[in-house]
Amino acid sequence: MSDGTMGNLGRDLIIRDQGLSLVLADGNEWLFVGDDASASAIVSKLGMILQLESMMGASCKTSVGTPRKRDDRKPSDEEGRQLYDTFIQMMKIIYRGVLNRNGLFLHGALAERKGSGVILAGPSGVGKTTASIRLPSPWRSLSDDLTLVVRDDQGRYWGHPWPGWSFFWDRNKSGRKWDSSYAVPLKGLFFLAQAPEDKAESIGTGRATGMLLETAKQASGRLDARSSDEDLLSMNLQLFNNACIMAKSIKSFTLNVSLNGQFWNEMDLALNYPIS
Repeated sequence: MSDGTMGNLGRDLIIRDQGLSLVLADGNEWLFVGDDASASAIVSKLGMILQLESMMGASCKTSVGTPRKRDDRKPSDEEGRQLYDTFIQMMKIIYRGVLNRNGLFLHGALAERKGSGVILAGPSGVGKTTASIRLPSPWRSLSDDLTLVVRDDQGRYWGHPWPGWSFFWDRNKSGRKWDSSYAVPLKGLFFLAQAPEDKAESIGTGRATGMLLETAKQASGRLDARSSDEDLLSMNLQLFNNACIMAKSIKSFTLNVSLNGQFWNEMDLALNYPIS
């Protein structure tokens, strides 16, 4: 892999043989460099969105090229398309590595309460973003659509905030940032449903596995494109295995959320937090 040039975040200085580092809670560190000046500029912009740090080396180093092909599903403006394509390249690389270490991308919002994290999962339109906005202190929303989940060598799961696909379609969100190297230990999974009254109910491992697998597929569907049948089968088997392990390790609940209720009190009760 060739070393490129990269703009140092916060300056206009170009530094050679230097990349942007993503540090994950499973102990891996990824270093991204552009393989030409154009790719470096795009990666640098993504680095600002993901709040990546500029450094010289990492355990996993990869070059990112300038996107060549277009897709009708992508944003209409040129910068949005380039950011989206490069983001997909980066996510595919990370996804393969994380998948091999029992991790997942999940279609869910990440929230933190005093050092512990939960994921509010569900399909588009169920209310993940709205729920994230409504969370009061001491809860803190870290991401509202996607979460990168990794498993460390002690078997603990950690959530990293991650930008959702809609960010690249809605250019009004261009000022948003995610601290993607920040991680919180996961204490619970909540699968959202809209309902007249707020209520959290514990679910068993089997049901949690199925719901977790569906949530993971929603998050990773774009990352399987152009994979061979053999690779796709291997990734799906690994995805299923990872969902099974995670469902056994983290408490899972369905969470009915009303329009005006205080659903976070139900989360506190489910996780044995004191009600404030």
